[in-house]
Amino acid sequence: MELRLSVARSPAHPVQSASTSWREFARVLGTPRRKLKADAGVFVPAKLPPGPRRQNLVEHITALVYDIDNKGCEAPITSEQLIDRLLRRKLSAIVYSTSSHSQAQPRYRLIVQLN
Repeated sequence: MELRLSVARSPAHPVQSASTSWREFARVLGTPRRKLKADAGVFVPAKLPPGPRRQNLVEHITALVYDIDNKGCEAPITSEQLIDRLLRRKLSAIVYSTSSHSQAQPRYRLIVQLN
């Protein structure tokens, strides 16, 4: 299934339309990178016209994105627990650790594909 995105070199740059397969998107996000957060490109799982990234310009959303920061949790959720819950619900999703992830404070990004 094709996934339509808007991408930019950084949050300050204008977005451009892109499309990829869900499988390729998962492969790219699963590839470890050693970049500073400020140098990382950005994606918006939505169809936007080329130009500035503005909420009122969204034409349609292609995936849901959640940041799981585990702040204030006595028992933080692990990636294994999160993946188990997604599999039980038969959701097509991508889970990866964020640049601020640590063993003491696990942080993940969850992307759920919309049909």
